[in-house]
Amino acid sequence: MFRQVLVAIDGIDGIGSLLRVAVGAASRLDAGLLLWGVLHPGENRHELERCLHELLRNEARGNGAFMAVAAGDPVQALLDHTEQAPGTLVCMLAEDRTGCGPHGPLGFAGGWLRRTNAPTLVVGPHLARAGGVMSWHRLVACVDASDRGERALETASAFARSSGLELLVVQAVCDGDGVFDRRRTRHYVDALAQSVRPPASALVLDAVDGPARALYTETNAMDGAILAVAPRGRSGCGATARTSGRIGSVTGELIRHSIGPVLVIPEPSPFAFAGPHRPGSVMW
Repeated sequence: MFRQVLVAIDGIDGIGSLLRVAVGAASRLDAGLLLWGVLHPGENRHELERCLHELLRNEARGNGAFMAVAAGDPVQALLDHTEQAPGTLVCMLAEDRTGCGPHGPLGFAGGWLRRTNAPTLVVGPHLARAGGVMSWHRLVACVDASDRGERALETASAFARSSGLELLVVQAVCDGDGVFDRRRTRHYVDALAQSVRPPASALVLDAVDGPARALYTETNAMDGAILAVAPRGRSGCGATARTSGRIGSVTGELIRHSIGPVLVIPEPSPFAFAGPHRPGSVMW
């Protein structure tokens, strides 16, 4: 499924957690590891390369390669690379800023997610501050009865199969919603869970305080869970016609509050199911 895990490195805060997640993903997926250093104007390229060498030796156990990004637009440089390298899973840190900055409140990850079509494993602020060894057992694919979400489930299912994770299909619903009542939602989620191979488990959550809170609260209480989400809408500030529709407020909340990684599956997904029957999928 994925032939390469590309780790986008922009600064050193939380880099240990990011690399542990990326190395673990590369090992589970039997994929190569590539460290991509973001070189900002005025920074020393040789110093960045030295830092990447150190990270490879100490954090990645020497298993991988590195590439330094030229100054300019690092998001565009990464877009150019992933477009030429299908089968790349991008792995990066997300910040939690009160201001917008050049890329929005999630930092470099926010700028990337608003422009990319590549599946991206995001390490949020909670996980970035965590220590110790992290072990993942379950992939929680959140659906919302949208076509966008359903087209992402096959990618989520393939990721779970390839990485040896149990798959759980979840939708958060408010009982007062005239469309998504609990009975109808349960039937829908059960059908999606049975449409993938191997069949997944299904769960319906109460979303009294909003779908994002219901999803990250439930997932955070699980042992070793990764969230998978198909974003929609827009969030942050300064979005343009080119970047709108890539990342919604629910996705941003999940990234900021999840204690595990969040697999963001943009549309169109390069691994979307193309057969006559389309299985269900992931999220917001």
